[in-house]
Amino acid sequence: MVSIVHSAAMCGIQPILVDVEVDVNNQGLPYTKIIGLPGKVVQESRDRIKSALKNSGFTLRARKTTINLSPISLPKEHATVDLAIAVGILQSYGKLLKWEHMACFGEIALDGSLRSVKGGYALAKLLIEHNITSLIFPKDQEQELTFCLPSSIKFFPVKNIAEVCNCFFKKIPSAISKPRQIAEIKIPTTLLQNPFLLHILEICISGGHHALFAGPLGTGKTTLAQTAKFLLPRLSSQERKEVAYQCSLAGKSSFAELGNRPFCEIHPHIPVTDLIGSSAKKIVGKIVLANTGILFADELPLFDQHIQEHMLSILDHQQIQLTTMVGLFELPSCFTLIATANLCNCGFLESKRKRCACSQAEIERYQRKMLPALVDRIPIKVGINEIEQEIQPQKEDACSMKERIITARNIQGKRYGKILLNGQASPQVFLSQCSFSTEARMFMQKASLQYRFSKRKTMQIMQVAQTIADLSFSQQTQIPHIAEAIQLNKELW
Repeated sequence: MVSIVHSAAMCGIQPILVDVEVDVNNQGLPYTKIIGLPGKVVQESRDRIKSALKNSGFTLRARKTTINLSPISLPKEHATVDLAIAVGILQSYGKLLKWEHMACFGEIALDGSLRSVKGGYALAKLLIEHNITSLIFPKDQEQELTFCLPSSIKFFPVKNIAEVCNCFFKKIPSAISKPRQIAEIKIPTTLLQNPFLLHILEICISGGHHALFAGPLGTGKTTLAQTAKFLLPRLSSQERKEVAYQCSLAGKSSFAELGNRPFCEIHPHIPVTDLIGSSAKKIVGKIVLANTGILFADELPLFDQHIQEHMLSILDHQQIQLTTMVGLFELPSCFTLIATANLCNCGFLESKRKRCACSQAEIERYQRKMLPALVDRIPIKVGINEIEQEIQPQKEDACSMKERIITARNIQGKRYGKILLNGQASPQVFLSQCSFSTEARMFMQKASLQYRFSKRKTMQIMQVAQTIADLSFSQQTQIPHIAEAIQLNKELW
């Protein structure tokens, strides 16, 4: 008797559908063989499943058993299909009935219990997209899978094989436990000392504008950039699904489960595979994990040229394409870049505390390390000095600042009719939806001609000005908004 059980597995970092076909035959030597490019882990599942079924109370007569993992052209390297193989064997022996539009996945222990597998949400999402209406999976992954999957799907989180059999007989979905309620991240009061710099950060986060903070050592550039994680609004339901999918591919704990946006830091010596990802090495890049959130690059001039070129391409396309065994695998990479930079190699150029030890040639060589095309795509460039870092009286609390950011983002969502920020909108979409007063448009034209702004820089200024107007709850963008945006887009050197 041949039984077919639907399942899924990870092929590199891409989920694929797997049909487990089990054939039990009375003729031939009693031997179990797995075909269809099984990896070492999958081959070892013969012994795991045999012991698990025995310890779960099933007495099966030894017969010739052939297990085929389809499609046979793609390798299966994980224990994700353990549960599907066990169910297929029980169906072939007549212990379980067939179940239409059902799929299952999970690793099986020797005592018959189920263990979680990497990429659970990504596997479940793929199965549901292919007409699966009932899903059996390990109980340990209940929170990961059920908090953002369709309620129309019947979920069966189980702990062991015995509970799997109960699902087949009763077909009554288990009660889903409520998602964990995690409090929002609170802003430390020690970070609310400089309203001017926090206002710039507020503009950056509200409109999704990339930012570069430059200045001497010790002026708080890194601290200011890291403050952004406390000001990020919580994820919407659609964004939670995106982030959950990316975290699932990486096998990491999900930001989305907590509702917080990702904040990923990269260092100057990061390998290319860690930045953009690699299917062969099963790595999901930082630029993918930072989607909907912030990518923080500390000391941008120290990054290798080829790393900056990769970042440049990603900022333009807002997605990454990885070559896998299945084909091209596209992943969204729409993040806000916040970078910092010293002004020279020693870091004390323009410092009031210590004299710079670099020659003019060394300063110019250091500043040329930053890719001009990459810097040109950053609309907010601010120089920070020690005077600006003096402690100032606190003028507002964190809640009001975060509320303004959320309100500004809601205004942009209504403007574009979807989750889209001013800094992420294409020029065509932005110009068709933005609202500038007549005086503001004339002022922008004069400034563009006088200072010889490029088309890209003109668009950047208009987008930042629109965000400033949204933060001010202004119906139209006015001249002061454009003037402030121009001040924030000055060349640093």
